[in-house]
Amino acid sequence: MQKLSNISAFNLHSKTGSAADHAYQQLRERIVFFNLKPDTVLVRKTLSDELGVSLTPLREALQRLESEELVVVIPQSKTFVTRIDSKKLGEAHFLRLSLESEVIRRITENHTSELISSLSRVIEKQRLLINSPERANEFHALDELFHFTMFAFVGQPDLHAMLISKLGNLARLRRLELPNSGKMQWVVDAHQAIVDGIQSGDIQQSLNLLRTDISASMSKLPLLESQHPDYFY
Repeated sequence: MQKLSNISAFNLHSKTGSAADHAYQQLRERIVFFNLKPDTVLVRKTLSDELGVSLTPLREALQRLESEELVVVIPQSKTFVTRIDSKKLGEAHFLRLSLESEVIRRITENHTSELISSLSRVIEKQRLLINSPERANEFHALDELFHFTMFAFVGQPDLHAMLISKLGNLARLRRLELPNSGKMQWVVDAHQAIVDGIQSGDIQQSLNLLRTDISASMSKLPLLESQHPDYFY
């Protein structure tokens, strides 16, 4: 079990590692947070200068992002940020729900006061941001931290990293919804309900609450498509 005291939002987007890792983390964050919007053409020389990396690690980073369907690389032509493929979101949602359901089941069966305190601290930090939609990126990072904390508790932080690499477009969907009225409050309430369900020891209750939390943005897909038609295929 990983020590929960060592987990922070910064671990989720670590700036350590190779130059390619650094470029990948920075670009992925910009794409998920819509600092780089869908259809944006990425100029490699500009990105190389901005990120402080040479073209070789930048190319590796773009290849990783292409494997996650966040960019399209057309050799000898251009590289651009993809739109969100609505038809593939269901697959990502199914994957996340399947893995996190098992994590929740294990935690509800066997949790500690340290875990509850760690999750509660994340919730309180999110609660402070409810009325600050301009800080939605920070709120989103805390959302990721909440779920990462549960994976770390059951000894599966690497599985969480794998999951994140498969859910880039689902993460964009979730981030896109955050500024909508009442969404941040809803997430905080959902996270608190999950913690309460874990503490109760009722596995079915915990699973139902998790499914509600994870499925919320998918249920708003038609609304988000109508609000941002240029962001979706």
